Amino acid sequence: MKFPTWLGAPRRTLGDCYDHGQDNFLLLRLLARLRWPMDAARRFRAAFAAREPKFTGATGFLLVACILSLPLVWNEGYFSHDELQWLAFADKPTLTGLPWSAWFDFSPFQYRPLTFNLWLLLSHFFGYQPIVMHLIRVLFGLAAAWLLRAVMLQLDVAPRRAAWACWIWLLTPYTVYTHGWVGTFGDSLCLIFMLMALRFVLRQATGSWRQSALCALPVAALTVLALMSKESAVVFPAVILIAAFRRRDKIAVAAFALASLVVATYLALRLPTILFPAHSAQGYAWHLANIPANVAGYTLFPFLVGHFEVIAARTHLTNWPALLSLAIVATASASTGRRRFALFCSGWILALGPVLILDGVYNQYAYLAGTWACAFFACSWGKIPTPLRVLMIIPIAMALAHGAQQVREIRHIGTMQRNLYADLTTQIAQGDTPILIEAKRNQDGFILRRLLTDIPTYRHLSLNGRVKAVSVTATDERPNFLMAADGRLVPAD
Repeated sequence: MKFPTWLGAPRRTLGDCYDHGQDNFLLLRLLARLRWPMDAARRFRAAFAAREPKFTGATGFLLVACILSLPLVWNEGYFSHDELQWLAFADKPTLTGLPWSAWFDFSPFQYRPLTFNLWLLLSHFFGYQPIVMHLIRVLFGLAAAWLLRAVMLQLDVAPRRAAWACWIWLLTPYTVYTHGWVGTFGDSLCLIFMLMALRFVLRQATGSWRQSALCALPVAALTVLALMSKESAVVFPAVILIAAFRRRDKIAVAAFALASLVVATYLALRLPTILFPAHSAQGYAWHLANIPANVAGYTLFPFLVGHFEVIAARTHLTNWPALLSLAIVATASASTGRRRFALFCSGWILALGPVLILDGVYNQYAYLAGTWACAFFACSWGKIPTPLRVLMIIPIAMALAHGAQQVREIRHIGTMQRNLYADLTTQIAQGDTPILIEAKRNQDGFILRRLLTDIPTYRHLSLNGRVKAVSVTATDERPNFLMAADGRLVPAD
């Protein structure tokens, strides 16, 4: 055995060290230093294992999930014009004056009566208190996380693994973007109803066909509620198929059949409106040729750190760190077996579902797909070889870093909206002069236009025809105000 040369000592055998008293002390110090970090790691692991149920149990899970979501709650402004439009609609003296969505009017392109009516109600009471609205929005996301953990436990995922998977899910880019935007209630409602149905099916006892059909009626009701929340609920029957991995009996068949019947009825009523939208819904134009590019964009985006919205992903398919992360994820999923890999890929595409054909791509559209990916790896983690588990640190770290960037940007836009509208109300109250605003920074131009698009009123002050976002390079109109980086208005020179 050779003595290590990196200690600066001459190369000697271990026997030689015993012949030199001064070297015995050096050897003992070396061994002590090598043992100390190992003993400390063992003590830490043992202490954490003893307390682990407190962190990954029900109460500990919720506590950690709430702490992770606090940055999204403490946001003093809104993200987009959607919240401000609905705030204007809901700013009425009484509830009877609100423009409620009809429950059985299938003619609008966006048939979301449950989402829109809930949004109106919340905006009526709390619309001018953004932190309260963000708190309620995050609570819906935490409810989805709680149900996701419960479904994983039903599928025999260890409590520790289920908790960590849900915590990571809460911090991924698609989830952060969706939970940080008040305008995405429908996405969480849809996911909540899906997880409730899946958990219900997994917990039912086997019975006759008649009993199974009766037990499946709540699944049909949840399918209806999900479809009243958002159109993406057409993938509801595919979610019920997940129960087939745990049970293949009459309950699963009846639940799948009833959910499929509800979706088929919905499509029969709505398909012409969805496929041939009116001019007012041209933002939902579609082409089958969009599918390959959209699949690539949504799949790569979680690892594109530095990009805020998925719309930029299609122009960055040569981002090598992101491609490396995606390759590791693909290799890890393939290592679980051909069937599981095919299940992962098909589940990802099905979760994206109908949005793949749309011309427009938005982060919240991949909310269900991100949930599926986290659930899949939580269920399959034990089948992934250890070296690949270690490599999975890279894509997880990339996704978490991207999620942190999303949180920072959402909060920054909230600050801009708060300051912008605080100054706007002051300027509008001072006179009838049109307010033409240009962003000081080019990168803030899109944010400014989005925050001012089609906002009829704010705090009972009319914005129609009074406030407009302009760009000197695009129009001949000269701004009389500039929007600073924090959203404040400063007079133009």
